[in-house]
Amino acid sequence: MTSLISIVGLTSSLSTLLVLLAFLISKTESLKKVLRWLAIYSGISFLTDMILQLSPQDSNFEFLFSFTLLEYGCFAYMFYMMLSKPVNQKIVIVGSFAFMVMVTVTLMDFGSKQFDNINSGTEAILIIVYSILYLSEKLNIENLEPIFDNPGSFIVIGCLFYLAGNLFLFITSEEQSKSVWIINSLFNLIKNVFFLIAIRKCTKVKKPVSVYNFS
Repeated sequence: MTSLISIVGLTSSLSTLLVLLAFLISKTESLKKVLRWLAIYSGISFLTDMILQLSPQDSNFEFLFSFTLLEYGCFAYMFYMMLSKPVNQKIVIVGSFAFMVMVTVTLMDFGSKQFDNINSGTEAILIIVYSILYLSEKLNIENLEPIFDNPGSFIVIGCLFYLAGNLFLFITSEEQSKSVWIINSLFNLIKNVFFLIAIRKCTKVKKPVSVYNFS
């Protein structure tokens, strides 16, 4: 069981690094700003994984707390850029303000040193709401573009799988047991697969019209 947890955790971390490397070596043609923040998030995530593995267990709270803030900030800003309706962008702003209020309340009890389940659960719920808003825009009857033709959809689905899958973990976990964190690693791996697909679709070059034979 221990070896399985180690393999899944290592694979998950390497997949995060692969997202960053894929962005750096790819010449993206669309969603450049969104993908840049996706790469920044992946770098932060990989660095946090490495720090957590090397740091003492009693110092994990500070790293997890900081990562939750940075993760939400990256995700919220990406959704703000991908959402097209002003009312939905305002919902992201209001949700972010509510999240910061929650963080401030948590900071008042910073000495608890427990797993940051309240903030992580709140983050998951908010990002799931933003994902639903994005998908509702793309599935709107006025939008004739197939949802999977847009690379941003793969980013959203990756976030949705990751945070929806971990929501129960974030809300119920009081201890950072290895058997619990394997769930996080699995959903992180799924998320990174969707992120890689998004990067690939952003670098896919369409054939010019002149190469088609209309005769």
